[in-house]
Amino acid sequence: MKQYVNYVVPIFLGILLLACHRTDSQKIYTEEEFKLYTTVESNIYSRDSSIILELLNKYLQNHKQSFYSDVYSASTNLILDTILYGPDLKQLVVFVLARNSLKEQIKLDEKYKSYYDGFCYLGSRKNNGIELEWFKRFKISNYYNEQEAKEDLKAYYFTKLASVQDANGNPVYKFNVDDKRFWKGPVWSEYLKATD
Repeated sequence: MKQYVNYVVPIFLGILLLACHRTDSQKIYTEEEFKLYTTVESNIYSRDSSIILELLNKYLQNHKQSFYSDVYSASTNLILDTILYGPDLKQLVVFVLARNSLKEQIKLDEKYKSYYDGFCYLGSRKNNGIELEWFKRFKISNYYNEQEAKEDLKAYYFTKLASVQDANGNPVYKFNVDDKRFWKGPVWSEYLKATD
């Protein structure tokens, strides 16, 4: 029996270590030398927030982009969480939450009044406006806690985007949104054409 335990324990520990390693390998953190730090004047951020919310509300009213489902209605409240700016301020990454009444859900949890879905949009300045496209790689659904929804949505785009692979195992995006190199990457031609 003791001999059996001597073989099983190391094998179990090895499997456990491999499983933990695989989980960690899905998260890729941007190295400090490549982190993007962009400073934006508050009046620009405020103006852009208004433009973006107006555009997102139009998508919501017309059931376009990420708001295609009938669960989004006039009672849906959009929360603009964060706007990230590229180095030249012409490209944007936008994180938005949609807060819905639980009355819209099939399975009602009486402890909560609303739930949150979260989306990421890519943006590009066009003349005096902003063009937005839903970046469909990750979304979150049915969160009861607003802060948890915000954190999890950003975690996907800040730590997991770089690990996405195509069918052949090649990186699709290569970088997370907080990486300077992301802003010159292929995602922009896939979703938007950034303008001068």
